Amino acid sequence: MAMIKCPHCKNDISNESEKCVYCGNYVLENVCPECGNQLDISASICEKCGCPIGKKFNTKKLLFSKKIIILIAIFIIVLLISLISIYINMRHNDKLNEYKQNLNTMSILLLKGSAEAEECADLIKDVWYNTIWEEDDEKTDKYTKKYGIFNEDFNDSINTLFDDDEFEDKIDKIKENRTTATKMMREMKDYPNEYRDSYTALKKYYHSYSALIDLCINPSGSFNTYSSQFIDVDAKVLSNYNEFKLYTDWE
Repeated sequence: MAMIKCPHCKNDISNESEKCVYCGNYVLENVCPECGNQLDISASICEKCGCPIGKKFNTKKLLFSKKIIILIAIFIIVLLISLISIYINMRHNDKLNEYKQNLNTMSILLLKGSAEAEECADLIKDVWYNTIWEEDDEKTDKYTKKYGIFNEDFNDSINTLFDDDEFEDKIDKIKENRTTATKMMREMKDYPNEYRDSYTALKKYYHSYSALIDLCINPSGSFNTYSSQFIDVDAKVLSNYNEFKLYTDWE
């Protein structure tokens, strides 16, 4: 152990001392670690023994600096975590709002498609019934009669109805409505957990809506069978709509 002079009180102290035992001041370590020779603050080599000198810092100041660095690092980490959490919450809220808006869109889309399909299916029933029972009706006469005489086969009346440009245009719009709804249903399978019940209700509504459209665009069976199916499906559409609309902002 070598002795050095305290730069403050000039007493001899150990070169390993961080603080002077006489005056209590911290010692700037500008001494050679090998021989204890007092060095110039800018010295890179000891003039006495030739030992390379690295700049040293007061231990207390070094520890204080490390604490500051650690605190800053912790602050940055906490800030980053907070920002990431805020971003994730914002993205989640955006997804919730987008999904809710899509639910409202689907509500309108399915309601419109169901109403149009119901109107066309009603006309199909009327044409079918009036042909069988030879009932006059201004709304159906152009489909049920030929040259003023009722068609013997109700299929001829149904075919005439489906060949009608106006009716065909309505059917095309209904099909287009279902195509759009089907595409949206595929996209809405990826629902947020908060909307699990909403999607379940939507799926039930969509299936009954789609069944009603099938009756509209592909009438088959007997008149009684068709009428019975229509009544059942139409009731399901109404019931499922009432359940689904609880999850939407649109009525």
